[in-house]
Amino acid sequence: MPIQSVTKAVNHSASLMFDLVSDIREYPKFVPACKEIIVANTSIENKKNIIIARMTVGIGLIKEDFTSKVILDRKNKIILVNNYDGLFKNLNNAWSFKDKDGGCIVNFTIDFELMDTPISPIITLMFSKVFNKYVSAFEKRANELYF
Repeated sequence: MPIQSVTKAVNHSASLMFDLVSDIREYPKFVPACKEIIVANTSIENKKNIIIARMTVGIGLIKEDFTSKVILDRKNKIILVNNYDGLFKNLNNAWSFKDKDGGCIVNFTIDFELMDTPISPIITLMFSKVFNKYVSAFEKRANELYF
């Protein structure tokens, strides 16, 4: 799948949105296709919080697991996610948050390539369909929590 990116202005501060996206344990409650998150490890490297987490994603009867390394850079309001093992040959996504006009600009970018399996085309289609819903799902969750 080619790199995809979404940029959106939201009515919440960069700090609040960073906190919301950082709270990965809550994803199954509102993130499209996220069924479960298991945090395997947390640490601090170079003043950044690091989380190793296993996510189960699925639509209908199709479910897959993968593990990612999540790097939380609170100072710069950036979150980076990289493939650790599982479903992907390559997975890189990035969130950035910049305060603007009483809210913030959220940017989410994703680039991934799946391992070559019989269901790879189905999983690619699933990710392509839910990708554009991600930022809106986080905005909706922020509205529920912060308004």
